[in-house]
This record gives sequence, C-alpha cells and structure tokens, in this order.
Amino acid sequence: RPVVGYDGDTREITVSPEYPKIIGYDPSKFSSSLQEWIENIHPQDRDAVVKAYRESLQTGETRRMEYRRRTKTGEWKWIRSTGKIVGYDSEGIPLRMTGTHADISERKRVEEALIESQERFRQLAELLPETIFETNDAGVLTFLNRNGFERFGFSDEDVRSGLTCYELFSSEDRARAEEKAHRIMNGEKIGLAEYRARRRDGSTFPVILHSSAKAHGDQAVGLRGILIDITETKKLEAQLRQAHKMEAVG
Repeated sequence: RPVVGYDGDTREITVSPEYPKIIGYDPSKFSSSLQEWIENIHPQDRDAVVKAYRESLQTGETRRMEYRRRTKTGEWKWIRSTGKIVGYDSEGIPLRMTGTHADISERKRVEEALIESQERFRQLAELLPETIFETNDAGVLTFLNRNGFERFGFSDEDVRSGLTCYELFSSEDRARAEEKAHRIMNGEKIGLAEYRARRRDGSTFPVILHSSAKAHGDQAVGLRGILIDITETKKLEAQLRQAHKMEAVG
C-alpha cells in the first residue's frame, strides 16, 4: 500500500511513489506541502481529518480515517488512511507520523449503490397497500413497512425488542408458518399459502403469504415476504356460497 509520512519539525510530507499515482500525479512532481495536502481534502471531511491528526499527535494513538481527496483532474477519491506516531523528541513529544493510504473509491461506490437500492426498496414497500416484511435467519423482523405496523398494531419498540415474523400468525398457524419458512430457507419453492394472521390485540384475520429466501451469495440469511389481507375476499366467497344455497333451495 502507498506509504505516507509527516515530519513535525519540517512540516513536510513524504510519500512512496504509489501514492501520487492513485490521485493522478507524477511522483517526481508531487507537492510535499502540509497546507496543500489539507486544502485538497474534501471540505466536508477536512475538519474531522485535521482534528483526528492533531489528536493522534497529542495522544500517540493510531488513527484510522476515511475521507475524500481531490485528484489532479479535480475529481474526488475516497482514501482510507491509517497513521501512527513513530518519532518523539527528547521530552517525549510526538514529532513524526507514518501510515498507509488505500484507494477505497470502488468500495464506496458499491456501498452507495447498495444504500440507494435499499432506499428504493423501502420507498416502494411503504407505497404498497399490503404488509411487507424482512427477517434475519432466525425469523426476527428487520423491516416492517408502514402498512404492516398499522394493520397489525405493533410498534417500533416491538420490532426493536426482537419481534419475529411468526408472531404475526395465529397460534394454530404459527408452527406451520415456521416449518414452511425453514423449507424456503433450504431452497424449496413453496408458493402462496393461506394463514390466519394475528394482530397485537389478539384478533385474527385471513391472509395469503408469499415469501422467499433473502440470500448473501449462496447462503440464505433471512426471509422477505408479503402478507395480503383477504378478509373482503372471504366475505365475498361466503356471500356467493349463501347465494348458491338459496338458489338450490329455490
């Protein structure tokens, strides 16, 4: 990795040839000015970096930072910096620091794309008129959309305390829901299934569930699903059955 050093006596920065290259400079023409170094840190990151650097000189502690650094062409690259004190004066005051810098721009782009994708999912889930949920591999809810909170009557605190998706089902259907969830986590395609869902107050209503495994690579790490309230459908079916009976009697 590119190596960077700072001398407190001369206030000069020395770098290995690899560092200027990652920000687009010719190593032989790269500036060693501390002031210019600071000015090329992104304005939103600059104060935190300078503060961490000063604290490291005062305490002697190793510091790890991530910040944006301007390249020769004016673009910004994310740098991960690790620095430690390597030289002290006769009174034990830190004078020199050395460390490594790594270009983490690609990792940051992936992280930002993932965050954007997750935000799009959440926005879409909040718009849907049915209950959307996600769980970890133990069935503990990690996401419940607004409709889910309203329909089931649970609170944010309930979810934070470890509410499982199985608690969304009536006691007579809970074991069946858990058994099907384990089969889905093991790669089986279950399709739609009908259950009695349970609200926080204990009342129940009929739902259709569709769920699938949430995977990380080849490993199932949880579930995501949609619960559709079919109360009105069940009422309509009952009315149709009653109408058919009346026709048969007539």
